[in-house]
Amino acid sequence: MLGKAYEFHVIERRREKGIYYTPKFITKFIVENTVGTLFDNVLRNIEAALQEQDLERVKKLIKRFFEIRIFDPACGSGNFLTIALKVAWNKYNKINEIIPNTLETFSNIKDHQKLIIKILLRHIYGNDTDKNALEIAKLNLWLEIISLSPGDFHYEVLTSEKNQIFPNLDLNLTNGNFLSDTFISKSQNDCGYDVIIGNPPYVPWNTIGTERKSLESGQYEGCYYECRPNHPDSQPNLYLFFLIKAVNLLNNNGKLSFILPQEWLFPRYSLAFRNYILNYTGDIYNLKFPPDYRAFRDENITGTNSLILFLNKDQGTNYFEYQLNEIDEKTIQDFLRSYKIEQICNSEIKHFNRDKNFIKKSKLNNKRWEVQSKFFQTLRNKLDHPIFKKLTNKEYFRVFGGFQPPIEISKKFCINEALRETFHQKEKEFVYRAIYRASRIQRYYLEERDVFWIVLNDKFDNIKVLREACPHIYKILDSRIKNKKKKWWEFPNVRNLEWFLKSGNKLLIARTSNHNSFALDSQNHLIKGTNSALISLKLDIKYCLGILNSKLADYYYQEYGYSYHGGTTKKYEPQKVKNYMIPIKIVPEEKQKIISNLVDELNEVISDKFKNKKGIIIKNRDRDEKIREIDQLIDIHVFKLYGLSLDEITYILEYLNTPQSIQKEIFTLYTTI
Repeated sequence: MLGKAYEFHVIERRREKGIYYTPKFITKFIVENTVGTLFDNVLRNIEAALQEQDLERVKKLIKRFFEIRIFDPACGSGNFLTIALKVAWNKYNKINEIIPNTLETFSNIKDHQKLIIKILLRHIYGNDTDKNALEIAKLNLWLEIISLSPGDFHYEVLTSEKNQIFPNLDLNLTNGNFLSDTFISKSQNDCGYDVIIGNPPYVPWNTIGTERKSLESGQYEGCYYECRPNHPDSQPNLYLFFLIKAVNLLNNNGKLSFILPQEWLFPRYSLAFRNYILNYTGDIYNLKFPPDYRAFRDENITGTNSLILFLNKDQGTNYFEYQLNEIDEKTIQDFLRSYKIEQICNSEIKHFNRDKNFIKKSKLNNKRWEVQSKFFQTLRNKLDHPIFKKLTNKEYFRVFGGFQPPIEISKKFCINEALRETFHQKEKEFVYRAIYRASRIQRYYLEERDVFWIVLNDKFDNIKVLREACPHIYKILDSRIKNKKKKWWEFPNVRNLEWFLKSGNKLLIARTSNHNSFALDSQNHLIKGTNSALISLKLDIKYCLGILNSKLADYYYQEYGYSYHGGTTKKYEPQKVKNYMIPIKIVPEEKQKIISNLVDELNEVISDKFKNKKGIIIKNRDRDEKIREIDQLIDIHVFKLYGLSLDEITYILEYLNTPQSIQKEIFTLYTTI
């Protein structure tokens, strides 16, 4: 109830502060697999020592049992800590079953009330920047000690000596900046933690706040990372710094578990953080929620794709990744209630894909944290042959991004076709068709709009020459641009202009999409931002288009490409397309023509589907059927070109959730072509 009260308390500011209330079933799963597991390990060792009658070892293990310290660095209203307290209480009851009177002998405590308070003060620690949240956390913990043994807190059994029923928690629950240098460090005596759990704040770089200045140095707690403070999209999120600090505060053989976004597993900006974790921890487990499932979601919050990270501070060398397959929330809850992380690792369980779950940590250094399926690894090895050319091969391809102008400034260089027609021929050479919105780039189709950009970069050194050569352009820009800096007539933040001008036919793809959706550009468009353009220097560009839009290439990028926030949407920025798209097979021109001609036919039919410049779709069942047939023919020719068997094709189609009826059509065509 108080956790919900806290949720109401922060509802207006939690997006700004990166605060999200963790569902109880996830909290419980994390606590039981860290706090519970650590206590259980000690209990098993105690039982083993008793069987061996090694009393000295028993004493040491009991001391170890009593010294376990549990910490949540962003505890909020104390949800993780209250469950941790309950788990610890149950383990105390267990040790008393194993060795009767243990608690009286070693703790000098005879009644349950004192014992529960002792457990709370001995084991439970938290921190938060929100004082109000900490007060609620204290109330939650006090209520929890009552619920664990209600009879011992009944007013009839409380004596006059017990004036203060509840313990002072000011030393256990602290109000401070966890990331600051003044926060406790492990160099101090007894300041390490055996278990660190929680849900650290998710705060983008540009909204981190006052502590950001100290993070701009590119070094934090021994982790050295690239830092470009003025490029917020490529900078680390606050939760990564929480993770580094937590690892440093974790004792040897300790356990850490956070619920985090999936996005940090892939990008370059988090590479140094991933490497740090690899170097300073043992076995690592990532339990990934399905792409369509949101652990944090209500009507006021946009969801994020999540994972549960488990790591051990020991000498382990393995990385385990599990992708839950079921998206039904009840199924996921039942799953997390039924299994521990060790069971997930060591047994066959139907709710996740065991085909992609394990890799040596040494293979992850300086790489993304993602485990591909064995099928994909086999396919990728097959394509690692000189006859297949990666898009990084500059002899065959160029992949590049668009201009990056500030929106308001770029509008000053924007004109329509009617205005362009008033220019004389020389001026028209500096006016280019432009694609401003990524949504105009669709699979096999570019939606035409009446948008042109004036680009004079590196053409005129002074205003006099410009005025004489391009009087109409000069008049337009002079009237629109008030703040006239040096070479104010040049388009801002131009990139890769030489490749746009010399490319001729090229392929375009929007920076994010659910599937490979390349389109042919035969009108020399300029593009904006991190949308991608691809030119082929030796191969038929339409042959490349057919391959890149095929189901085989789509599968390849679904497995290997970058996810957008860990979801089903993929990133198609230039570096991603260049490095992770399927290699193109080199074949003679006559074989290229088979696919190229089909692409021509498909482009013609799809273009006929859009009858005006606004992109209105004219419905026609026969035409739609024709599009589907040609698309399938291209898929089949690509499958055969890459030497895939029917079993391999079946795997790919199943992976892409292709309807059974479509699969049957493809198999029938495959055997007849």
